[in-house]
Amino acid sequence: MKYFSIIVFFCSFLVETFAQSNVRAWQAHGQVWVVWENDQPLSGQFSIFTNPDLSPDLTTWNEIGRLFPELTYPASARRHIGIDDLHYKIPNGNGGTYTLEENEGLFVETIRETKDQYFLIQNCEEGPCNLPVAQSSVSNQVNILFDETSRPKPHLQASTEISLGQFINLFYLWTEGRSDHRDGLPCFPIMGNQHTNGWPHVFAVWNGPNADLSEPAPAIHWLHGGSGNFSQYLPDRRPEINNNSDEGVVVCHNDDFMRYVQGHLVFNESNSWWFGWGKDHNPFDKSHNGPSASDTIINYSQRRIKFINDWLIEQGVVDEHRVAIQGYSVGSAGAVGMVKSFPEIFSSASIFSCGHQGPDDDNFGSLLLGNKELDLPTNLKDRFGNTLHIHDLYDLQTFTSFEDLPLIRSWHGKNDINPTMKWDKEFLDEARYADSIGLGYQLYWDERTHPILEWNTHWTNGPSSSEQTQKDNTAFHERYRNDQSYPVFYNYRLYDIEHIDPGDGSLGTGAIGVGDDWGTWGGYH
Repeated sequence: MKYFSIIVFFCSFLVETFAQSNVRAWQAHGQVWVVWENDQPLSGQFSIFTNPDLSPDLTTWNEIGRLFPELTYPASARRHIGIDDLHYKIPNGNGGTYTLEENEGLFVETIRETKDQYFLIQNCEEGPCNLPVAQSSVSNQVNILFDETSRPKPHLQASTEISLGQFINLFYLWTEGRSDHRDGLPCFPIMGNQHTNGWPHVFAVWNGPNADLSEPAPAIHWLHGGSGNFSQYLPDRRPEINNNSDEGVVVCHNDDFMRYVQGHLVFNESNSWWFGWGKDHNPFDKSHNGPSASDTIINYSQRRIKFINDWLIEQGVVDEHRVAIQGYSVGSAGAVGMVKSFPEIFSSASIFSCGHQGPDDDNFGSLLLGNKELDLPTNLKDRFGNTLHIHDLYDLQTFTSFEDLPLIRSWHGKNDINPTMKWDKEFLDEARYADSIGLGYQLYWDERTHPILEWNTHWTNGPSSSEQTQKDNTAFHERYRNDQSYPVFYNYRLYDIEHIDPGDGSLGTGAIGVGDDWGTWGGYH
């Protein structure tokens, strides 16, 4: 729908100099796109208000969102991919696209009802904005028409070629946030709380060298580790894990969650553990020191991954029966959580360097999700209808449904001294229990440390094919389907064969003295 400009003279308005001007807005693809011009360099925070009337009284305007400056332009894609001149590319309301200029900012509001609306942009150093309403800060009136067939979707931003000759497609998705996480549209779930409404999220998609996209292809979702980003797992990077598909597509997600942590503003250093955050969590609150004991952790990030997967299936790109997931470190914890929460979606999963114990008492994990003592409730239920708590999400035994599990392969390193993901007795007790109850996990261990760039082990670089399993790569997943069953092996540790004793959980220091240096329970099949 076209937007209609209305020239209004604010004769009675207080007129001052503000950092934003030329505000305009329009409707397209189930969302309203609000664009404005900024003075450079950017600073402070941006608050977005709406009002059906042109009122000079700010108290009559409704604040619908707030953005850090880095969210008003594609900062994540720029810093991780290195495209310094990348700007948001958005639908223009007339069937085409509009590319923002360097000095332009963007906010995106999801449409829920038919109405006429003005949009107001204010820039403040911090805290609630209460500046006078100025003509330069108000948009045209937008005649918003709710159409349930016009569904919000990801939007392609760029297609860039890498060293292998493949093209990486960068997408952004602008999500809706509300205080009630159950109040989403049937076609567009709530993917943030009221403090993160309209926030952008980047992800990358690429095709394997032998992909035939004339029909739906297998897909592998990749989740990066803590303080990491999606660009680390592009197909020409980190050969230790051979992160390239063959005949399918790879979807590499990003989980930076910009917020204040103990008074310090963090960006890609912070993440949601690929699950979400508290329904009351305010990322703009400098005094935030962790969730309260009464908060509930909502699976906003899980919903985003699932929505992107559903969208790719609907586009005819992905075969719904061949969807896999894998991740490293915090990303592997996220993969565990996704597989346990939505087992019907996935055909297989690979878990790299995961302690299966959830966030430890560190600044980025416990200050977002709560520590083990709190063990806060989530919005999910286990298979018996009981509330699932955050630390239940990452273990090897608690599940949300009676659905069969996909094939799950988990690798852990005996030289892993990461404070949260370390090799220890707690992990081995969990692994032994999982092996004993017939869940069919393929549990591997070897000499690896935590950092991927230091891996040089039997799985990744064995001296002969008889001393390693098939390489733990992305293309492995393409053979499996979620509508087929496979035999599983358990109590494997009780059989009298080689390489089945991982030891007692003692950390290795170079040469490992307790148990077999490398081995597997159920993984040789």
